[in-house]
Amino acid sequence: MTTPHRLLCSAIGFAAIVTTLVSPGHADSVSRDRRGLDRVDKGVWELGVGSLFSFASDTTGDTSVFRMSTDANASVSYFFRDNLSIDAAGLLVYHSTGDDNSALLLGGTLGASAHLRLGHGAFVRPGLGLGVLAGNREIPIGATTVMEAPQLGVVARLRLPLAYFISRNLHVEGGPQLNLTAGSYTPEGADSIGFTTVDGGFSVGAGYSF
Repeated sequence: MTTPHRLLCSAIGFAAIVTTLVSPGHADSVSRDRRGLDRVDKGVWELGVGSLFSFASDTTGDTSVFRMSTDANASVSYFFRDNLSIDAAGLLVYHSTGDDNSALLLGGTLGASAHLRLGHGAFVRPGLGLGVLAGNREIPIGATTVMEAPQLGVVARLRLPLAYFISRNLHVEGGPQLNLTAGSYTPEGADSIGFTTVDGGFSVGAGYSF
């Protein structure tokens, strides 16, 4: 089984596990004590937006190049237990290695996060997401010619942001993030070419809970 297939099977299994954990809830608040917010209650929904800025190693065959990468994401999360949530996120990703070699991708992930209280409204929010990215990779084939090759990959996203609740409903966050992508692209008239990329960078975001 190839690496993309293994990651895809892992994503499906992960989604099945977190789905079975969801149970109905009626809470709709973030709880507070003398040291500030102490937990996000079961039943809370959260809408979030964020962005990642990173450097990456892109490996095709025996060749590796470093590139810059950025993405924007929008997500919806549901707390199936106090301080534990599952989420679905939409992604818009841009990669560039310079010299007109770039990729623009759309996709999405399913994931889960824990909320570990630090006190005074601050939480560490480790999270894992698994999903798919698809789009086109632009490859220069001459001084003035660029070829577009369809690209498809499976992505795993590991996040470790620090979140601060400005109020009971609004928070901001930022922290390190690591992405692993495995897939292939297919130049016109040629066989598909496998690749793996490892992105590491800093993500920022904000969310609204209700």
